[in-house]
Amino acid sequence: MKVLKVAGYTIFALLAVIIIAGIFLDNALKGGKVYQAGSGLGSVTSLEIYKYRQEYYEKYADTFLMKYPQYQAPKDDPSTYMTSGYEFLNMTKFYFDKLPREIYCVQWQGIDVRMAYDIDNNEMIIENPRAKVYIDQVEKERMRKRLRTEVIDRMDSIIAASADKDSALLEQN
Repeated sequence: MKVLKVAGYTIFALLAVIIIAGIFLDNALKGGKVYQAGSGLGSVTSLEIYKYRQEYYEKYADTFLMKYPQYQAPKDDPSTYMTSGYEFLNMTKFYFDKLPREIYCVQWQGIDVRMAYDIDNNEMIIENPRAKVYIDQVEKERMRKRLRTEVIDRMDSIIAASADKDSALLEQN
């Protein structure tokens, strides 16, 4: 009888630990707002004007990160969980170490920042129209300018100096 009582207390304690761990995990993942593929996740911001065809930005992203290693995501990348399930989007991550410290996940079809991560506040920056989660237009513009001046303009210089410079040019209407 005493063995059953101890087993009962052990099971009760184990369940309590599992429930508490679940609550902490839920809070760590922003109240359950981790968006999985197919969840309606939109783009945080997009560049609509660029000089070269999108596939060349994707092709030269690694060259950019080798030339400017300060933009590589840190080894202890806090945004890793956020991009899980989105590997099919072939995104490139860019780390910005100046305030606000952020990581942008850029998809090259359309040159979209699909999601971002605010390192100092430890939170995702996402837009999800289905869940009515939107980013302020001023914030979108700030992010767009940052991507343009710190990454895309430099990538333009890399592509312009490459053997692909003529074939990479976007056709003008």
